[in-house]
Amino acid sequence: MGTCWPWPQRGVYLYEITTFRQVRFLESEDRLSSVAISPDGRLVAVGCWVNTVKLWEVESGRLLDTLTGHSEAVVSVAFSPDGRLLASGRLGSGRFRGDGKCAPSW
Repeated sequence: MGTCWPWPQRGVYLYEITTFRQVRFLESEDRLSSVAISPDGRLVAVGCWVNTVKLWEVESGRLLDTLTGHSEAVVSVAFSPDGRLLASGRLGSGRFRGDGKCAPSW
């Protein structure tokens, strides 16, 4: 698994980077703004314009969770290098989620 591309209206296409072959499409009813793949390649996090982050399992394509807490559109998502934390940001602030806990924005 190498790269992915957020499609604003429908979901995320996942491609094998060496062949550019599409390997999966993660469909979403929500409009998407940003995407990140975990360091181990098992998870995809997607920021949404409806103030949420969606977390998918790459292998199965299953939606694992929809994370809430932002008061505005989520415009950025990123995994920590060890994959234990997921940061999500909106215009002007951010939230961190790791081990099932959220920290206040600052």
